[in-house]
Amino acid sequence: MRAILKDVGFKVERYTAYDETGKVFDHPAPVELDVIVRDATLMLIELKSSTDSADVSVFRRKVKFYEERKGQEADRRIIISPFVDEEARNLALATGIEIYTRADDL
Repeated sequence: MRAILKDVGFKVERYTAYDETGKVFDHPAPVELDVIVRDATLMLIELKSSTDSADVSVFRRKVKFYEERKGQEADRRIIISPFVDEEARNLALATGIEIYTRADDL
């Protein structure tokens, strides 16, 4: 997926930080996100093989963690996954997260 995004003109970086307080996973753990920048637009992206509502909730916490650490709000929050269950899709839409089943739809 990262290669596809790069091919269509996106700058893709991996953000990794350690969450000492357990805000994301309820215990101290590393947090990883794909950070995409295109034309000064900051996008935080989760690439998943399948997505359920728990995945959407964890992604929301990752986004909040990133935004608090970096002091910058994402312009777009995106999950790219070929298989998304209906409950996850509804939760994402209700919380401002975009869902795509193909990277080139982005």
